[in-house]
Amino acid sequence: MNVGELSIRLTYASYMALLVLFTVVTMVVPPEGKSPNWAVWLVLVAPLLIFFNGVRKRNKRTLAYLCFAILLYFVIAVNNAFSPVARVFDYLEVALIVLMFTSATVAIRFYKPISQQEERHD
Repeated sequence: MNVGELSIRLTYASYMALLVLFTVVTMVVPPEGKSPNWAVWLVLVAPLLIFFNGVRKRNKRTLAYLCFAILLYFVIAVNNAFSPVARVFDYLEVALIVLMFTSATVAIRFYKPISQQEERHD
């Protein structure tokens, strides 16, 4: 497995893990004193779901736009991680966002679909 393929898989895994984390944080284990809230979950997850099809299809342009979109998530996650009432989920969110951004950036640079790799060998 080359660097491009590995970075695509890491991007997809961190993308899915971030969606699961948002679901867990808002619906399963909400912050103390709060109840599960579908509206908050939708606000967190809907912008990421816009990119689902492009990430699944390994579209480089979609990955580039995803990198821009998760920068806002990063700012919010770092703010939450440095708050006095930070939870483990906040640190995990920062780690997943950094992993997704880094792997998506590497994927944009190094990933070549199998059809392009075969053309180069001919």
